[in-house]
Amino acid sequence: MGELVHSLQNLIQKVANLFERDARLWELSLREALILAAIPILIVLGMIATVPFSNLFVWLTAEDSLLEWLQFFLILAASLIFARLSLRLFQSRQTRIGTLCLMIALGTFFIAGEEIAWGQHIFHWDTPEALEAVNVQQETTLHNISSAHALFVYGMMLAGLYGTVMPLLKAFWWSEKPPSLLSSLLVPPLGLVPAFFMPFGYRFNRLALGVDARFPHLLFQITKFSEVTELCLYFGLVVFAWLNLRQLQMTALSGVRPFVSKNELNP
Repeated sequence: MGELVHSLQNLIQKVANLFERDARLWELSLREALILAAIPILIVLGMIATVPFSNLFVWLTAEDSLLEWLQFFLILAASLIFARLSLRLFQSRQTRIGTLCLMIALGTFFIAGEEIAWGQHIFHWDTPEALEAVNVQQETTLHNISSAHALFVYGMMLAGLYGTVMPLLKAFWWSEKPPSLLSSLLVPPLGLVPAFFMPFGYRFNRLALGVDARFPHLLFQITKFSEVTELCLYFGLVVFAWLNLRQLQMTALSGVRPFVSKNELNP
């Protein structure tokens, strides 16, 4: 029993050390990294707490309400930051990764447009008849077309899986490799794992574990809970993009090699 406790303590200490090292590489204090990790967890717990209050839950998750507009502003901010990041990379002649960031910027801009039905919620125009006939919500969006909705769902799930698994692989199996521009631009920090896990865990529970069938009386709440998991994903994306841009800007000012912490250079 004592050996098991000792092994568990060693594992916890190893995880804590890896988390702190990862935070330093991103020029984050341990407290800042923990706050980033806690935010999506608190958001989800707060949303769960509103389930018994049906009017509040319905208002929060309704179309054109609080969660949807928070999603829009977060994903739009992510798009703008990725576009700025792409420009800086092109200026530094990092054309391949710059092109990738540009594609992400365009993709996130598309998602931002879809979130507000490309302005239909603001200007109140009528949905074209052809689109209305195939759109589940009868609005000017593509992701709610029945044939495209599955792609959107699996895309969210895969994005969440990537942002969950890659930082863990990097921390536990690739931690001895020196940090590089490419690995940092492609792998989020450990502090953002909870943000990316939320949409993956939610979709996995619905698609693989059959939560809908197990709790049919909560089907509405389960379905609408996708809004808060998308919010967590967009939060993770915007923070990831901002941290990368900050690192590049600090590099340009100091001449330090990208994504090598000052603490790493001066232990």
